[in-house]
Amino acid sequence: MKKLLVSLFVAYSFTTYAQNVGIGTAIPQARLHVSDSSVLFSGPPGVSANTLFGPPASGSGVRFMWYPQKAAIRAGYTYMSGWEKDDIGLYTVAMGKGVIAKGESSVSLGENNQAY
Repeated sequence: MKKLLVSLFVAYSFTTYAQNVGIGTAIPQARLHVSDSSVLFSGPPGVSANTLFGPPASGSGVRFMWYPQKAAIRAGYTYMSGWEKDDIGLYTVAMGKGVIAKGESSVSLGENNQAY
């Protein structure tokens, strides 16, 4: 009986882990679904190029990322580097494939573009 209960608990844990989360909706259509409302992502009162905090994700991959410690936004695909802490400038935006925005307040869009 113990093995059955443990097996059921493990199966339930894996099942609930994959569920969608809804705010303002009983039937979420995505992993995070916010319905009929605005969303606010706030950061620290000031930013610094010398922050001790790294970005929320690093390395290559497809992502959408808000890096509050540098007031920076990234979206798209990054290779092995380019969206690492030291490659992200203050108040920057980089969107696309292999793009870098390192210069303060710079914007880089498209493919393999760099803004220093």
